[in-house]
Amino acid sequence: MAEAKAPWARVWRTVFRPKRRPPYPDEVYTLLEGLLVDAPRLVLELGCGLGEIARRLATQTDRVDAVEPSHAMLALARTLPGGGRQNVHWFCCTAEEFAYVPG
Repeated sequence: MAEAKAPWARVWRTVFRPKRRPPYPDEVYTLLEGLLVDAPRLVLELGCGLGEIARRLATQTDRVDAVEPSHAMLALARTLPGGGRQNVHWFCCTAEEFAYVPG
């Protein structure tokens, strides 16, 4: 009989395992910042995870909408550097469920 997993095991796998992923190279941000040519400068990141891109681009934009279906990932993302910026808006839903709200 399979051993039952502790309730926190899923959160651990979801939230802490992504830290093993290497960071995006600076060239990614240079490319993305080059695409921000219109005003207002808006970014939509779907499946943002810990919001690495959203948090970093927030310093270069007027608004970032970061969409992630995992409550645990978003809770941690909000606590990371830049996660509390006023121009970063966190949405806990799938890409299909997301509805853009201007303003």
